Amino acid sequence: GGRFVKGCRLEGARFGGAQLLACNLRGSAMRGCDLSHARLDGADLSECDLVGAKLYRAVARGTRFDKADLREASLVAANLMRASFLKATIRGADLRGSNLYGADMARVRTDERVRLDDANLTKVRVHPRHAEAET
Repeated sequence: GGRFVKGCRLEGARFGGAQLLACNLRGSAMRGCDLSHARLDGADLSECDLVGAKLYRAVARGTRFDKADLREASLVAANLMRASFLKATIRGADLRGSNLYGADMARVRTDERVRLDDANLTKVRVHPRHAEAET
């Protein structure tokens, strides 16, 4: 079983290099949190507020980011293989060099500021797509 810390207030917390495998952080407030180099394989970050979070080189294979708010988040060089971003908001997120192989990006809320340079987008599921204007 996974670790359960659902709904915590963790704004600005530093988890650099932390081992959070299969951890349930669903619905947690993690705005500006630093998860650089963290191990998040199989974790549930669905519905989390990850605005401005740093996930540089994080390993998050199979992690759930469903309905998470990742606006302006940095996921540069993160391993997000088979991660799920169903209905997540990634406006302004930086995913340069990330591994999104087999990730589910269906109905993700995006904009033209999202950076995907050198990202592995092989077998990414993007349909149906849900692009909205910033309001």
